[in-house]
Amino acid sequence: MIPDQKASDPIPVTLRRAVEAILPQLEAAARGAASLDALETAVGTAVRTLAQEVVTVGAQRMATGPARAIPACPTCGQPLRRVAVRPRTVLGIFGAYALTRPYWVCPRGHGGVAPADAVWGLGTGTLAPRLVALLSRLAVDLPFDAVSAVVAETLGVAVDGETIRRTVEAGGQAVEAAEQAAAAAPRPSPGDGCSRGGPPPGRWGHDPHRRRLA
Repeated sequence: MIPDQKASDPIPVTLRRAVEAILPQLEAAARGAASLDALETAVGTAVRTLAQEVVTVGAQRMATGPARAIPACPTCGQPLRRVAVRPRTVLGIFGAYALTRPYWVCPRGHGGVAPADAVWGLGTGTLAPRLVALLSRLAVDLPFDAVSAVVAETLGVAVDGETIRRTVEAGGQAVEAAEQAAAAAPRPSPGDGCSRGGPPPGRWGHDPHRRRLA
């Protein structure tokens, strides 16, 4: 007998419990808030708690795809060996996401890798991509400590100014390196027919009937 996929899927149960857990908070806020500011604060806290749970569950589900495949070593091409499931805590716009993912090592000693990190779009830092993008935009006009204060007040997420500085500077260096690589890449010559997407000059020319010209 084939097991029911819906029955074995833990996501609906987890999300239902998360929603049920915040309902008393929302009801208490709606009934007992003394001001609009207090009401918005209470509702925002409850909704962020739910969003944090949803993102955590969804991100953990993403890790199951690469966990089934055996990755290859990027250096020697040999199949990697799974050695452990390692935790990773990521800070995002809804708070901290406590995640786990399989970790693989090369049998020839070329190091290890967690494929889920690439699926999540994470580098070596601890911040989620959307939070990094937000911090970078705010840092264009604000000092790093001011960015930290704004994010704490609006999102309820604590990121210190020094972490923001390192994150923004690392992003700027990556963009600069990409631009330099693009500038150094060979470009097609004007006569090879690639720059405008058409055939090389002298083959079809400008004849409206598309006749080959000598």
